[in-house]
Amino acid sequence: QTAYQLVDTFWVGRLGASAMAAVSLSFPLLFLLSSFIGGLASAGTILVAQYFGKKDRVMVNHLSGQTIGFITVLSLIISTGGYLASRWLVIKIGASPEVAPLATTYLQISFIGLTASFFYTIYQSLMRGIGQVKIPMYLILASVILNCILDPLFIYGVGPLPAMGVAGAAWATILTEFL
Repeated sequence: QTAYQLVDTFWVGRLGASAMAAVSLSFPLLFLLSSFIGGLASAGTILVAQYFGKKDRVMVNHLSGQTIGFITVLSLIISTGGYLASRWLVIKIGASPEVAPLATTYLQISFIGLTASFFYTIYQSLMRGIGQVKIPMYLILASVILNCILDPLFIYGVGPLPAMGVAGAAWATILTEFL
């Protein structure tokens, strides 16, 4: 999450102070939500690791399914609520009138992609629970590299792809998270 935000901030910073403030303003909120889901994912990891160590594949599969299902439902609730409350959240955080519309747009698009981000967190945690740490690392590395490539294309536009500004940074990020 931090790598995505840093890349977005780097590219959006070239659009001006308001655009950079819009992206920076959303970071604490998105990081808080990612940390919350990370804690829940850790709980699932611990249980999966215990049953994996006992070689009880049935319970590993059951717990993995339960964890994925729970986080999916929770993420859909948080995404929907966050999307609807984005304007209010931005104002409560203290965005200035020129930053608020940009921050609201960035946050709303980020909430659309929150389920993908949460799902990756769960996937990574469950993989760690069964001793697979390299696959998730390679996936996130590829995703961040792809985000570095797509961000400027979506922000500034190229060919038939229109310039989307701050919204382009958010769309590039959620696209790479979904992938």
